[in-house]
Amino acid sequence: MTAMHHAGPRGTSWTWAPGALLLLLMLAPPIRKLTESSMIAHMLIQYPCLMLAGLLLVREVPARWLSATERWNELGISGFVGSALALALLMIPRVLDLALVDGGVEAMKMLALVGSGAALALSWPRAGVVMQAFFLGNVLWMTAVVGMLYQDAAVRVCNAYRLDDQQDLGRALVLIAIAIGVIWSLHTAWSRAQLRSSVLPVSPDGAIQPSTCRWPHRLLGGGQCGPASRRPLAAAAASLPARSTARQRTSR
Repeated sequence: MTAMHHAGPRGTSWTWAPGALLLLLMLAPPIRKLTESSMIAHMLIQYPCLMLAGLLLVREVPARWLSATERWNELGISGFVGSALALALLMIPRVLDLALVDGGVEAMKMLALVGSGAALALSWPRAGVVMQAFFLGNVLWMTAVVGMLYQDAAVRVCNAYRLDDQQDLGRALVLIAIAIGVIWSLHTAWSRAQLRSSVLPVSPDGAIQPSTCRWPHRLLGGGQCGPASRRPLAAAAASLPARSTARQRTSR
């Protein structure tokens, strides 16, 4: 019994392992050299993997730290702004060149990408559809514009990569920006349609079932739809007639 009792906490403490493993894998010299060997691999493999590592690592952050971030990350605005600025800087061709020859720039690049992934993981559940649309509209538009510049440039913008590699990356960035925008729009429209056409399932004790939480809220193990935020809707609805009767008596 004692062994079983101690197995649970040790098991839950390993939720950071996938993110740490992915980060170590991307930091390994052979993998880093491979992902930086071409412009496409540099921006479309290394960048997303480092951001994913930050997203996974932030799941292990203590709850009190997450609560503290709410004071400066209202509606996810601060996290969105920081991530957008970091991605904008890391798309500059000169930064790509410097990251290949300067260890300090390389370290700052990786730290910024991991931090951007963590910031997005913290900000996305707190942001509504309007804030998400504002963030994606800016970042995806920026990505598409950079992609078109890479395609139309007659000379290499990065000294370390070939011109055809640069043009292939440009086409890929435009397609990815369009695909992400379409997927998010369809997912948002479908989710809103589901909410309008369905009644939220309520358990016998009057709490909203966990299945009503969207995936961003489950990203950090509950988010804003977790057990702590379930409201006894049935109890509140049952109390409405009593409150109405009490008000009528008071008015009389």
